[in-house]
Amino acid sequence: MKLNQLKYFTAVVEYGGFVSAARELNIAQPALSRQVKELEKELGVQLLDRDRQGSTINESGERFYNRARAILEQLEMAREEVRTQTSKPTGHVRVALPITSAALLAPKLLRKVSESYPLVTLEIVDGLGYEAGHVVESGRVDFGVVPNAEKLDKAEFTPIMEEYLYAVTRREGSKALVSPMSLAQVEKLSLVMPPRNVNIRQIVEEAVSRSGRTLYLRYEQQSLVTILSLVKSGIASSILNWPAVAELWNAGVVDARRIVRPSLSRIISIAVPWHRPLSSAARAVYKVVQDQLVEEVEAGNWHARMVDSGTG
Repeated sequence: MKLNQLKYFTAVVEYGGFVSAARELNIAQPALSRQVKELEKELGVQLLDRDRQGSTINESGERFYNRARAILEQLEMAREEVRTQTSKPTGHVRVALPITSAALLAPKLLRKVSESYPLVTLEIVDGLGYEAGHVVESGRVDFGVVPNAEKLDKAEFTPIMEEYLYAVTRREGSKALVSPMSLAQVEKLSLVMPPRNVNIRQIVEEAVSRSGRTLYLRYEQQSLVTILSLVKSGIASSILNWPAVAELWNAGVVDARRIVRPSLSRIISIAVPWHRPLSSAARAVYKVVQDQLVEEVEAGNWHARMVDSGTG
């Protein structure tokens, strides 16, 4: 069994298929497929179920993937320890951020990591809430800032804050509307929201279901940029967190009113794949991210309350 075979197989699982994995690894797809088939032949078991639509990991593949990923991570940590003879963290660290907070966090994190740990390369992976959780569970990142991490099956997490959700509408006058809105008032708005698999949409629909109300969801859009463009134009309103709308609110373009009766909020945590131990570089970056989240709340840049930390 070759290390490259383990690397190729885990890449197929993590990138969702042979085509994407071959592109990420910069190798020919036939060569990648051949190596995975040789691995399956040596193991005497099929790890992936293949059909015309693509490949899907099966139960045997899941078990082997967890072991293979752990082996690769241990090897990377061993390489790191050998490469550096000092106590300075060294290596490449990938961190997932929800797209609603990436603009707030990414520049500050990249700057602080560069200044504090010049031998560490930080890569930010940003996406919608469900994507941040998915890349954490799959082990494609070292850790991530994730909403409602308790719903993840393959991650350990530390709750950081409870963030508030806001009804976001185009500002019609010169004065900002700051009074809270009840869910009954939100019910009257024409809304644009992300798809059902996105966490913030799930939070809203669960609250609506509990209250026995209905919302007027007129548009469904995947992109945060598109959602905000519809709000700015007055075509629709939306429900978002503060980091997603702060810049437009400060510019006088939109109003953002906290939703109460019932209060809409969600827990933001830092989640780590349970099968992927943090390297010394990742542990250093983890502390930077954790401190930055606290700093944003204390500075009023992220409207939330801190919660008692505890590993999930």
